[in-house]
Amino acid sequence: MPNYQVVRCADEKCGHFQSQQEKKTPKWKCVVCGLKQSLKRVHFQSATPKECRTVVMDLNMNRGHAEAAKKQRTNLVDTMSIQPATLSTTPFDKDSPNSHDRDPSPPQMSKWNDFAEDEEPEPTNEANADLDTYNRIVIGRVENDKPAST
Repeated sequence: MPNYQVVRCADEKCGHFQSQQEKKTPKWKCVVCGLKQSLKRVHFQSATPKECRTVVMDLNMNRGHAEAAKKQRTNLVDTMSIQPATLSTTPFDKDSPNSHDRDPSPPQMSKWNDFAEDEEPEPTNEANADLDTYNRIVIGRVENDKPAST
Protein backbone atom coordinates (compact mmCIF):
# COMPACT_ATOMS: atom_id res chain seq x y z
CA MET A 1 0.00 0.00 0.00
CA PRO A 2 1.53 3.37 -0.99
CA ASN A 3 2.35 6.03 1.53
CA TYR A 4 1.53 9.69 1.01
CA GLN A 5 3.66 12.55 2.26
CA VAL A 6 3.41 16.29 2.74
CA VAL A 7 6.32 18.29 1.34
CA ARG A 8 7.05 21.99 1.00
CA CYS A 9 8.42 23.79 -2.04
CA ALA A 10 11.93 25.18 -1.54
CA ASP A 11 11.29 28.27 -3.68
CA GLU A 12 11.13 31.43 -1.52
CA LYS A 13 8.36 32.95 -3.63
CA CYS A 14 6.24 29.77 -3.66
CA GLY A 15 6.72 27.85 -0.41
CA HIS A 16 3.42 25.94 -0.75
CA PHE A 17 2.84 22.70 1.08
CA GLN A 18 1.55 19.87 -1.09
CA SER A 19 0.69 16.22 -0.86
CA GLN A 20 2.26 13.57 -3.05
CA GLN A 21 2.61 9.85 -3.25
CA GLU A 22 5.89 8.49 -1.91
CA LYS A 23 8.38 7.71 -4.68
CA LYS A 24 11.50 5.60 -4.85
CA THR A 25 13.60 8.56 -6.01
CA PRO A 26 13.92 11.56 -3.68
CA LYS A 27 13.11 13.99 -6.54
CA TRP A 28 9.81 15.80 -7.02
CA LYS A 29 8.33 18.73 -8.94
CA CYS A 30 6.27 21.53 -7.41
CA VAL A 31 2.77 21.61 -8.87
CA VAL A 32 2.39 25.37 -8.28
CA CYS A 33 5.66 26.82 -9.58
CA GLY A 34 7.08 23.83 -11.50
CA LEU A 35 10.44 23.81 -9.71
CA LYS A 36 12.19 20.45 -9.77
CA GLN A 37 13.79 19.73 -6.41
CA SER A 38 15.06 17.02 -4.12
CA LEU A 39 13.20 15.81 -1.07
CA LYS A 40 14.69 17.56 1.95
CA ARG A 41 12.02 17.11 4.60
CA VAL A 42 8.74 15.24 4.94
CA HIS A 43 6.35 17.31 7.08
CA PHE A 44 3.71 14.59 7.43
CA GLN A 45 3.26 11.01 6.25
CA SER A 46 0.16 8.82 6.11
CA ALA A 47 -1.30 5.80 4.36
CA THR A 48 -4.42 7.75 3.32
CA PRO A 49 -4.27 10.79 1.04
CA LYS A 50 -7.26 12.38 2.78
CA GLU A 51 -5.27 12.91 5.97
CA CYS A 52 -2.43 14.46 3.99
CA ARG A 53 -4.81 16.85 2.20
CA THR A 54 -6.26 18.14 5.48
CA VAL A 55 -2.76 18.68 6.86
CA VAL A 56 -1.76 20.50 3.66
CA MET A 57 -4.80 22.79 3.93
CA ASP A 58 -4.02 23.59 7.57
CA LEU A 59 -0.33 24.25 6.91
CA ASN A 60 -1.05 26.49 3.91
CA MET A 61 -3.71 28.42 5.86
CA ASN A 62 -1.31 28.97 8.76
CA ARG A 63 1.38 30.09 6.31
CA GLY A 64 -1.07 32.52 4.69
CA HIS A 65 -2.12 33.98 8.05
CA ALA A 66 1.52 34.43 9.06
CA GLU A 67 2.33 36.20 5.78
CA ALA A 68 -0.71 38.48 6.14
CA ALA A 69 0.29 39.39 9.70
CA LYS A 70 3.85 40.09 8.57
CA LYS A 71 2.60 42.27 5.70
CA GLN A 72 0.29 44.15 8.06
CA ARG A 73 3.17 44.78 10.48
CA THR A 74 5.40 46.10 7.69
CA ASN A 75 2.61 48.35 6.42
CA LEU A 76 2.12 49.68 9.93
CA VAL A 77 5.83 50.41 10.31
CA ASP A 78 5.89 52.10 6.89
CA THR A 79 2.94 54.35 7.75
CA MET A 80 4.49 55.28 11.08
CA SER A 81 7.78 56.29 9.43
CA ILE A 82 6.01 58.47 6.82
CA GLN A 83 4.11 60.63 9.34
CA PRO A 84 4.52 64.37 8.56
CA ALA A 85 6.57 66.51 10.89
CA THR A 86 4.44 68.27 13.49
CA LEU A 87 6.85 71.13 14.08
CA SER A 88 5.70 74.51 12.91
CA THR A 89 7.96 76.54 10.66
CA THR A 90 6.09 79.79 11.28
CA PRO A 91 7.20 81.96 14.16
CA PHE A 92 4.78 82.39 17.03
CA ASP A 93 4.72 84.14 20.32
CA LYS A 94 6.15 81.88 23.02
CA ASP A 95 4.23 83.76 25.68
CA SER A 96 0.81 83.08 24.20
CA PRO A 97 -1.17 80.61 26.35
CA ASN A 98 -2.26 78.35 23.48
CA SER A 99 0.94 78.33 21.44
CA HIS A 100 1.36 74.58 21.94
CA ASP A 101 -2.17 73.86 20.65
CA ARG A 102 -1.49 75.14 17.12
CA ASP A 103 -1.64 72.58 14.34
CA PRO A 104 0.35 73.66 11.27
CA SER A 105 -1.26 71.15 8.90
CA PRO A 106 -4.53 72.11 7.20
CA PRO A 107 -7.62 70.09 8.08
CA GLN A 108 -7.89 66.98 5.96
CA MET A 109 -11.05 66.33 3.98
CA SER A 110 -12.27 62.77 3.64
CA LYS A 111 -11.72 61.14 0.27
CA TRP A 112 -15.33 59.94 0.40
CA ASN A 113 -16.59 63.51 0.04
CA ASP A 114 -15.69 63.37 -3.65
CA PHE A 115 -17.91 60.33 -4.16
CA ALA A 116 -20.74 61.02 -1.71
CA GLU A 117 -23.94 62.33 -3.21
CA ASP A 118 -25.69 65.25 -1.60
CA GLU A 119 -28.86 64.06 0.03
CA GLU A 120 -31.79 65.99 -1.31
CA PRO A 121 -35.27 65.71 0.14
CA GLU A 122 -37.72 64.02 -2.17
CA PRO A 123 -39.90 66.56 -3.88
CA THR A 124 -43.59 66.07 -3.30
CA ASN A 125 -45.32 66.09 -6.63
CA GLU A 126 -48.06 64.22 -8.40
CA ALA A 127 -45.67 61.43 -9.45
CA ASN A 128 -45.23 60.40 -5.82
CA ALA A 129 -48.95 60.55 -5.18
CA ASP A 130 -49.42 57.17 -6.91
CA LEU A 131 -47.13 55.35 -4.44
CA ASP A 132 -48.57 53.40 -1.53
CA THR A 133 -46.97 53.13 1.93
CA TYR A 134 -44.42 50.59 0.65
CA ASN A 135 -43.36 52.85 -2.29
CA ARG A 136 -45.08 50.57 -4.81
CA ILE A 137 -46.78 52.13 -7.80
CA VAL A 138 -50.53 51.85 -7.58
CA ILE A 139 -52.52 51.60 -10.79
CA GLY A 140 -56.19 52.23 -10.14
CA ARG A 141 -57.21 52.15 -6.51
CA VAL A 142 -60.04 49.93 -5.32
CA GLU A 143 -62.20 51.20 -2.49
CA ASN A 144 -62.27 47.92 -0.58
CA ASP A 145 -58.99 46.04 -0.72
CA LYS A 146 -60.30 43.50 1.75
CA PRO A 147 -60.50 39.85 0.63
CA ALA A 148 -63.96 38.54 -0.04
CA SER A 149 -65.44 36.63 2.92
CA THR A 150 -66.84 33.19 2.35
